[in-house]
Parts: sequence; structure tokens; C-alpha cells
Amino acid sequence: MKKQTLRLLKCIQCGSSRLEVNVFKSSDQSIQKGIITCKCGFYYLIGHKIDGILETLPPYFRDLNSEKSFLENQGFTSKLNLKEWQLDKRDIWLVEQFKEAMKAYEKPGEAWSIDELEMMPLFLRLLKRDGTVLDLAGGYGRCTPYFLEKARLAVIGDLSIDELKVAKENLENLAIDFIQLDMFNLPFIDEAFDGIWITQAFEYIPPDRLDRFIETLSSVLKSQGVIFCNIEKKPLITLLSSYIKFKLKGAPIKFGEHPYTLRGGLLHYHSTPSYSVKKLERIFEDNDLSIVCKRDYSVQGSYPLVYLLQKA
Repeated sequence: MKKQTLRLLKCIQCGSSRLEVNVFKSSDQSIQKGIITCKCGFYYLIGHKIDGILETLPPYFRDLNSEKSFLENQGFTSKLNLKEWQLDKRDIWLVEQFKEAMKAYEKPGEAWSIDELEMMPLFLRLLKRDGTVLDLAGGYGRCTPYFLEKARLAVIGDLSIDELKVAKENLENLAIDFIQLDMFNLPFIDEAFDGIWITQAFEYIPPDRLDRFIETLSSVLKSQGVIFCNIEKKPLITLLSSYIKFKLKGAPIKFGEHPYTLRGGLLHYHSTPSYSVKKLERIFEDNDLSIVCKRDYSVQGSYPLVYLLQKA
């Protein structure tokens, strides 16, 4: 983890940005192994799974026994008090869905979409020079190096440690950092970034969390900051069929969610906004995000809703 990334972080449990760093192994500009602790008892690990990768996940995505062994091996003896977060039935179901979805990314392979290729120059034109960019759900970082044409630092944040491993192997000599995170518990202070690029990932946002997610994106974005996002739409019959299928199985599914089976039998979570485009755009507006550019790439076989947004 690059040392300059520390200034962007907050605790996902209590929201405090007053964090303490204990370094186990480092170089001039980066920390290879360490722990970041908060007074509330929550902590992040650096290099627990892969040297230099910061892990900021909630407890339900973590292997606490493995973390304990890691800290003991590093000679860290301070007492920690990581509390389990209370989850309801739907939370538990969603966690299971996301864990299953990550199995598809053990071997990274996403390709550029036509909307990404065409919108990247526009994104860079709006991006503040020498700023900081978050490539959210950025995977193995196929888009990330291009941000460095304008940005001083780019951060790839993803739930998949396998994708981040590939990204680090290919990009660690650039001004890019790598964070394992949960999109719904972003570990960043307000106004941390000048740009946020979130591509091929809105389909992982549950319909009942979309409003809050957009609010969070806006909060970590600076004034005049820019967001790129692309969003799926599915036929009503597809959404209705999926909803009925999972409801009959007793799953706490929401309308708009449509998990499907990949080759090999893996169940892969997807979701589509279940309300109108006008309502979606009103949520952008309510969070001080104005539409700079909107395009439909469905004819080219890509996303029907593609946006460049800018914060007031």
C-alpha cells in the first residue's frame, strides 16, 4: 500500500479518520505488511493475503483465524476488539450471493466494452490534473493506467483478491494502489477523489441499496469531480421470472435482482434498477450529480444507460 493512500482512509465501522498505523514491513514509498487500527476496535490489514494489498472488508467477508495467525507471526500483541456486525436474513443472503459471484473472477478476463473505449477520453477531459481517481470494482485494472494521463494517483478497489493480485503483478510500478473492499462500506473520507470510474459493476448493486450507494459515491467525490458509470436494463419478463423463481424458494430477493447460472454451475448475482430512468436520474440530481453526457450503446451490444456525471 502506498503511504500517500493513508490520507484517504476512514474506519468503516465508526467513520473516524483518526487511524493509527503499525508497519511490519515497508519500503520508501509503500507499506508491504502492517495493520491500521481505529479507537473503536476495528482494524485493516496490509499484506495479510498479498504483500502491499490493503484489506478493508467488513467482518462477514473476513477469515478472522487467518488474521490472528498473521498478526501473531508479525509479533503484534496488542488486543483488538473486532465485533461481529449484525445481519438480517436478507443481508446474509446477499453476502452469500457476492461470495459466490467472486468465484467467477478467480481467473480475470473482462474485456473493454465500446462505451468504455469511447467515454474514457471524455472522462479524462473532465478530470482534474494531478488529482486522485478511484477505479471502483476495477478488477485486474484494465482501465486504470489510462487515468494516470491526468491523475497523480489511482486506486483500484475490488472485492476479489484474485483480481487485485493480477492487477498488482502488472501495475505495481505505476502510481496505482490496490485495496480489497466492499462497495457498500467504502473506507474513504468525504471528498477523497477527483474522479470515480465504475464500469460493469452497477449490476452488483441491490435495488434496495442503490439510493444509498449513489449518495456514498457523491460523498467521497470532490466538488467538480467526475463519475463514469454504465447500467444494465433487463426485460420485465426476465426480472419477473427471476423474482418468482427465487421467492418460491424462500429467498429474500427484491424485484430487479436476477441471479443466473454461469457455465460450470456457478450462481452469479446480477441486479437491474427496478424503477424508471427518470427516477434514477432524479437520485443523481438529489446527490448533486449533474449529467454531463448520457449515451445508449445497446445497438452496439453494450450498456443502454451510460453516464458521465459531475458533482456541483
